[in-house]
Amino acid sequence: MEKYFEILNDYMARGYSYFSVDVISVKSYTFMITPIKYFFESDVAYYPLKVSNLYVESTYVKLYIITHERLREEDLEALGFHVTFEEKVPVVKLSFERDILELFRGYEEVYLLVAEYKGKPNFKNDLELTPAFSFRWLLPYVVFIAPIALGLLASRAIIAGERDEN
Repeated sequence: MEKYFEILNDYMARGYSYFSVDVISVKSYTFMITPIKYFFESDVAYYPLKVSNLYVESTYVKLYIITHERLREEDLEALGFHVTFEEKVPVVKLSFERDILELFRGYEEVYLLVAEYKGKPNFKNDLELTPAFSFRWLLPYVVFIAPIALGLLASRAIIAGERDEN
């Protein structure tokens, strides 16, 4: 019980005033637990990971994060998550979930990111993601442009070398 209070005290020290506790019975044959949806206004995509440290055994966390701005995959990977999907999707594709559709009213497209964590929980921090620029987003352009730029530079060097010989 001491670990529970230690984690709750940490949340309170960081300014969290509200808690929701979901008590579940996990059996060895359980494959999926019905997800819980919480809606709240926040500047960050948030998921409480530190509380998962209370589980001694291996854990599996699958997050579906829907935002109107792109998040950095590196921030998830730093916590041990593996990003399995990240794409801009039309909001109408989310029409199966009325609450989510209502949340993004006025947007034509949103970012859907799916990330998974498998293993023994040893989280130092909770997941708190803010939209930020990632150099990874430029990588496809660099891979495309680099050979062209190198070709142009090589051509220029060859032409300059020929001029020097004359």
